[in-house]
Amino acid sequence: MAAIVTASLVVADLAASVQKPCRAAAPDHRPCRDTIRRLVASLAPSRSATERRGERRFPFPYPVRIVRAEDDNSATDDPAFTVIGKHLSETGLGFYHEQPLPFRRVNVCLGSHAGLGVEIVMDLSWCRFIGQGWYVSGGRFIDVVK
Repeated sequence: MAAIVTASLVVADLAASVQKPCRAAAPDHRPCRDTIRRLVASLAPSRSATERRGERRFPFPYPVRIVRAEDDNSATDDPAFTVIGKHLSETGLGFYHEQPLPFRRVNVCLGSHAGLGVEIVMDLSWCRFIGQGWYVSGGRFIDVVK
């Protein structure tokens, strides 16, 4: 009789544990959220800063193929390399890359998921080292190649 009582108690205990799901305490995400908010605020430009650019910029986080261009805007025989776009406007492009660029005129190949592709000659007008081995550069479009 004791075995039957014990077995029924075990079954009752199991049934009770199934009915009451075990919930672990949710982690407190506030320190992470606060830290990321401070980081984002430090990276974002101030809303009160005057925008010098006359053209609207669009985020362009896509691969861009670049090759050095000749004075006549034709591509050189130098090997092409890939950079990551930052912002695109109707008159220029900003992009991230891992090496300083020793030239000023390049042909950039831009594409879209819809299959539209263009090659444009660009005059690089600025470059900044942004840390951890990365640079950001940009310039103005000069002419359409194709």
